Amino acid sequence: MEPAIIKHILLGVVPPLLVGGIAFGLLASRPPAPVAASPQSAVATDRPRAVRALLGLAIVGVVYAVMQPILAGRFAWPPASASDALAWIALAALLSAALSWTLGNIDEIRTWLGRAARWTLRALLIAGLAAFAARRVLDRWTPLEALAWLGSAALLSIIAWYALSRTMSRVPGASGPAVGAVFAVAGAVACVGGLFSLSNAQFSGVIAWTLIGASLVALWRRDLSLGHAGAVVPVLGVGSVVFVSALLAPGETPHALRFIYAALVALVPVGPMLLDRLRPAQREGLGRLIARVGLAILPLIAIGALAAINQPPPSDY
Repeated sequence: MEPAIIKHILLGVVPPLLVGGIAFGLLASRPPAPVAASPQSAVATDRPRAVRALLGLAIVGVVYAVMQPILAGRFAWPPASASDALAWIALAALLSAALSWTLGNIDEIRTWLGRAARWTLRALLIAGLAAFAARRVLDRWTPLEALAWLGSAALLSIIAWYALSRTMSRVPGASGPAVGAVFAVAGAVACVGGLFSLSNAQFSGVIAWTLIGASLVALWRRDLSLGHAGAVVPVLGVGSVVFVSALLAPGETPHALRFIYAALVALVPVGPMLLDRLRPAQREGLGRLIARVGLAILPLIAIGALAAINQPPPSDY
């Protein structure tokens, strides 16, 4: 492998891992809030936790929004291709994460109607971002093809968003960001192994390495939690690179196979979420950490096996 390629790969690994580890280490170095003894003190206790969750998702979002155009080597407007749109989707993911955190802390919209409206807006956001990424080919699609592509992107992303947000917020500890990291790794493996896009795989890897840094810190500080909004940047970031990779995959790659890769990526956080539903836990022990991460790895193994069986022809993008 040429030194320039090795240097470029390390650029996508070392800075996110170091920044994630150091930033989350500083964030987690603050002592945990005391146990609340009254409704008033409960509000006071939740507030610093909510602020820490906001700072945590900001770390992931800023690292991805900064590293994506650096790795791509350009920040083009208007985007000349679907790949150029990824830098702007990274910014949209950061803003969406902040908005999601804000809405999640407003009591008036925590009703079922408020939650339904929020998930509807999220689906529309995903479909809109997918249409933005695919705008160069939208005019070539029939209405049915556009519905299939954009609808699939929205459906799979909502599944991943719901499952990952529950997994990251259910129990504080290392397994939440670790499952997010496995989700991002699955996106990278699907891109490079199945959809043959090394550059897009590296974008997904930025999120993975940042969350690995958070997971390492959480092994030391078990109270670390990214909360519900912590899933926004991983889902929109990884989802966008998988969508673009599927869009630009070699013509010989069947559309059904592209969908299967994306579906397997979306299923990564579903197993840990179901485990928490079937066997709830208040604290994260070693067994819970291994079980959660182990269930998340199963779709990743399936992606790797599928990619090994169905190797696409070489591509330059």
